[in-house]
Amino acid sequence: MRRIAALSLAAVLALTAAGCSFKDDIANNGSAGKSITGESSPGETSNKGKSGSAAETGNAGGSNTSVSENTGKESNESEDSAAVKPSLAGISLGDSKEQVVEVLGKDYKETYYEEPGHFPETYYHWKYDTGISVYIGKDSSEVLEIRATSPEAETNLGVKVGDAAKTVFETYRPKYIEPESIHGGKLIGWFKVEGGAAMAFNFDIDDGMTNPAEIKDDDKVKEIILTYPAHVDDSF
Repeated sequence: MRRIAALSLAAVLALTAAGCSFKDDIANNGSAGKSITGESSPGETSNKGKSGSAAETGNAGGSNTSVSENTGKESNESEDSAAVKPSLAGISLGDSKEQVVEVLGKDYKETYYEEPGHFPETYYHWKYDTGISVYIGKDSSEVLEIRATSPEAETNLGVKVGDAAKTVFETYRPKYIEPESIHGGKLIGWFKVEGGAAMAFNFDIDDGMTNPAEIKDDDKVKEIILTYPAHVDDSF
């Protein structure tokens, strides 16, 4: 009987020990589960962070691409603008004496003016029998202004002396503005073209360089002037 009692007691103790071990395992497993869950959250945060970074990088990339494209367009527009060089009778402001001779020839009458007037330097006036006058700086040897009263002279857009006002306005108004003079009033028939220059169409030579406020469609161009605003005592 004592032996049976001892065996029974041993069995009870074994079962008790097993139960405690099982509880410990459950507790440990629970802790492990919490640990895994705890690691999972930082992982998700990290992924979101990566996702956010990727999105930001993508947006930044898109933004940079957009800026690059816009800059490219602006650059192209600037290049296109720089490529356009206003001219009259085949001559542009800033051209050299040699270029003038190459285009218009040597058959001109030269007059030297010691007083610069509105020009930045003293100058030569080359007057051609064809009705074209070219003003060239003495020191720079560059064209300061061109004037034409002959139908032989046309602008780089194909408008020439003798054309109707309607032709002038339909050609130039869509591309250029007619500026306000610093002396007051809008300069009708004057256009602010590339390079800070002015292309002026005079419909009434007898009234000087300023056109009347109203110009009829069939009024004819009497004179064309390519110059800089400062050279005619203006600024625009």
